[in-house]
Amino acid sequence: MICFLLSTCVHAAMDNQMRIQLLTLHNNARAAVRNGQLSGQPAAVSIKLLKWNMELETKAQILSDQCRFGHDTNNDRKTSQFPFVGQNWAGSQDIESGFQLWLDEYKYYDFNTGTCHSAQCAHYTQIVWEDTTDIGCSVTNCPNRLYKLSIVCNYGPANLHPTYNKPITNNQLPSTSLCSSNSNSHYGSPKLIPGIISKVVNLLFPTA
Repeated sequence: MICFLLSTCVHAAMDNQMRIQLLTLHNNARAAVRNGQLSGQPAAVSIKLLKWNMELETKAQILSDQCRFGHDTNNDRKTSQFPFVGQNWAGSQDIESGFQLWLDEYKYYDFNTGTCHSAQCAHYTQIVWEDTTDIGCSVTNCPNRLYKLSIVCNYGPANLHPTYNKPITNNQLPSTSLCSSNSNSHYGSPKLIPGIISKVVNLLFPTA
C-alpha cells in the first residue's frame, strides 16, 4: 500500500459487493444512453456491457491508496491488455455519489460537436464510450481528507471521440436494458431489472 504522510489512507480490500455495485452503476448508465433516457443525449446504436478486469483494478488501487487529488499517467495505469487506459477519479462520501458526479456531466456534453459546454464532461464520455469493454476500480478510505473516499476507475481501452455511433430512431430502440423502468435522468441507484443479476455476475466473474 502507498500512502502519503500527510494524507493517511486506510485501504479496505475491494469485495465482490463493491465490484458489483460499481459495475452495475456503469452498465445502468450505458443502458440509459443506449435507450435514449438521458435528457439531451441521443440514443446509441451499440453500447456494450462492461466486464470487470482485475488488472485494471490493481492499477486503480495504486492511485486510490495515495489519497491524493487527481489522476496518474497512462504509463502508470496501462496493462498488458490495454496500452491506453482511461481513468475517472472522484473524492466523495460514498461510491454512488462519486459516480453520480461523473454521470451528471452529460448535461454539459454536446453530442453533435463532441465538446463540453461550460464545464468538463470527460468523466461522462469515458463512462459511455462504446468501444470500452473493461473496467476495474478501487476505493480507499481517506480519513485526513475532506472527502471520505478516493474512488478510481480505470477503463480499457481509453475513450476517444465520438463517444458512440449516430442516433437511432425510437422504433429501433432495444426492448430491454440493465436500468430500472424509471424514466428520469438520474441513474445513481444500482437497481437491476428481474433476471439481469446473473448477467452482471457473469461479467464480473466470467467463466473460462
